[in-house]
Amino acid sequence: MEGCSSTLRSTAVPANGGLRHPETLEGQNVAKDDPIAPEALRIMRAYPAVYGPGPWTGTLLGDGFLCGPGWYPLIEGLSADLSEIIRQDGLRCFRVVQVKEKLGSLRFYIRGGNEPALDRIGKAAQEAENTCEGCGAVSHVRTVDGWLTTLCDKCRSQAL
Repeated sequence: MEGCSSTLRSTAVPANGGLRHPETLEGQNVAKDDPIAPEALRIMRAYPAVYGPGPWTGTLLGDGFLCGPGWYPLIEGLSADLSEIIRQDGLRCFRVVQVKEKLGSLRFYIRGGNEPALDRIGKAAQEAENTCEGCGAVSHVRTVDGWLTTLCDKCRSQAL
């Protein structure tokens, strides 16, 4: 996007409530052979102001959302709210770069955001820490085989 900064921001809010430092995505090996899940693709297409118009092949969004389907309703609600913030505040340079699970929490990596967008993303990250990534049931962050994850008892037993 012409005239827009290429600065990448990690907008996840950890449990302590403080914003994380911006993170770069350099050096990450991102597999490009998996298709985008149909539900993720539907959400991305429904909110072009948030995710861009596509196609996303060759970008970090080319894998869709790197989290379980239990978080898709949270992501869709967040996408709707971000679309409205973009419209109201005229954020012509806003873009989600990547959506994923990390350390049991939802991470949205963005460019061109503002404080209302960051606040809403932080709220979604906190909601995700109490929502099963697998099925959307009430849950909490826990350790499974040495990994922090947010899974309910049923999804946790299926993951073992």
